Amino acid sequence: MNSKPNLKALEKNIVDTIKESQLKLGFTPNPVTLFYPLESLNLLTGADLSMSEMTAAISAFKSGVLSGLSCNVFEDKIGVVVSAESVRAIHENTEASAFLTEFIAAVKEGCTMEKAKAIFKKYSDNTVLEDMDDDEFDVLAYFPDGEPDAYKYCLANDLGGITYHRFTQQDYENIFEN
Repeated sequence: MNSKPNLKALEKNIVDTIKESQLKLGFTPNPVTLFYPLESLNLLTGADLSMSEMTAAISAFKSGVLSGLSCNVFEDKIGVVVSAESVRAIHENTEASAFLTEFIAAVKEGCTMEKAKAIFKKYSDNTVLEDMDDDEFDVLAYFPDGEPDAYKYCLANDLGGITYHRFTQQDYENIFEN
């Protein structure tokens, strides 16, 4: 770890999370606050910063899509506030992957676990689908080479179809492998 965070990795995570939300709920031109534990931000950005150092670095970051971020500290988490202008820029200038678009559409329709697995397999011959020994989730699904998606998906059978939670590799390891 170092003291200079890779904020491009955070930008990708923010854009991916907002695109996922827009696919699920639709676009709204409002600011969005994403909450991150400091440990997750340090893992994601490859840094080893204090709460105040991380909030200062994030608040100073700007890119073509993220024109301005601000931060609030809530106990042990940092609330990264993405401006309405940046939310609109993400909506208008970035595309969700075909995989994520199809997967979320199927989840919204109440798909079965078999259908969800088939969607993962459709997008990669290397898809990993593992039964989980967990009270909350039934299946772990991911693409080991990161294509078309680098997240780990924990899927659960629910009464009306499946539900899921998406984790970065680092957060998955912290939660499920420690």
